[in-house]
Amino acid sequence: MEMGFGTLVLPRRELVRSGWIGRKLFDYALKEIEDVSFGDQMDILVYGKPFVEDLLENPKIHFASLSWFLRAKVGEVYTEDGLRSLQNNILYKCTCSFCRGRRWNELIGDIESVALHNLAQINKVHKNR
Repeated sequence: MEMGFGTLVLPRRELVRSGWIGRKLFDYALKEIEDVSFGDQMDILVYGKPFVEDLLENPKIHFASLSWFLRAKVGEVYTEDGLRSLQNNILYKCTCSFCRGRRWNELIGDIESVALHNLAQINKVHKNR
């Protein structure tokens, strides 16, 4: 803050992939940030996951991720019940403006529609918080 920075970025994806110690380091960093109490002077950007449920309540914490696109490339969609694989969920049918009521087998090759659907779901979560 003394150097004029207003945002702190935490690379969650890399820390979690590094195993137990990385997860502990991420948790420790968040605890230290909360203990120091930056007030209105600092925003925290968590990179690597679209949202972390226990952090959604804090308006100072924001999220950045490409998971909406990366998941779409492998045929996975975000739903209200969590992440679902189109190949394993043959009953999947969504009426959003991107899926347009198409069934799983019609969507599985349409990466663009699935990616936009995923991004819209993430945006919906953040707008509702």
